[in-house]
Amino acid sequence: LDDALIQDSGVKVVGPTISADSHNTEGPHYLFAHYSGGHAASIRFRLRAANSPATIRIYDALGRRVRELGSYPNSGTVGMTSWDLRDQVGARVPNGVYLVGLTGRSEALSTKFVLVHR
Repeated sequence: LDDALIQDSGVKVVGPTISADSHNTEGPHYLFAHYSGGHAASIRFRLRAANSPATIRIYDALGRRVRELGSYPNSGTVGMTSWDLRDQVGARVPNGVYLVGLTGRSEALSTKFVLVHR
């Protein structure tokens, strides 16, 4: 995933990658994805730079882009969004491991989570 983020964004991957099962959101920046059943996964992040643009993309376990959730031109330092568990064409994604990638002006973060539809 790191190579895919670098190719997509042109920025260097820096800092910690926080896993989805870690609830530690302290520190200079983080990316956290959580799915507890239902129809959406929540994604929270904190960037180092205020008013930094951020782009969030979802990848499958092989590093293929599944969905671009969007670009947030002035995300501030803290942001939150959700993923409706659908791919770019609107089809519901299957169970599996997914990676969430966030690129900002000068940083990129990634985290993974396991999706099991209930």
